[in-house]
Amino acid sequence: APERPYLRVAKGKDLGKEFFLGPGETGVGRSIDNDVILTDIAVSRRHLKVHMSDAGLLKIIDLGSGNGSTVNGQRVREAPLNQGDRIELGETTLVVEIPGAAQ
Repeated sequence: APERPYLRVAKGKDLGKEFFLGPGETGVGRSIDNDVILTDIAVSRRHLKVHMSDAGLLKIIDLGSGNGSTVNGQRVREAPLNQGDRIELGETTLVVEIPGAAQ
């Protein structure tokens, strides 16, 4: 089976943690009912979600978070995600890692 894409915490309180992405939606935020639970108080309870299509394509959807979400420095509401993209939310940076993707 191919390795699954994951989010790596590159900056913030949860530095070093890795969260695998599965098919469908992966919720990201401070609330414990998220798939990716961050301890950063500048992150909203339900901050964003990452959607994976059946074809394995990833996109980010901001859930109307208080402080917003950026991808590679651009404020986004919804945007495609690719290998190496940097998602910033609150004081946290997540890097998209897609095993086998061209760098």
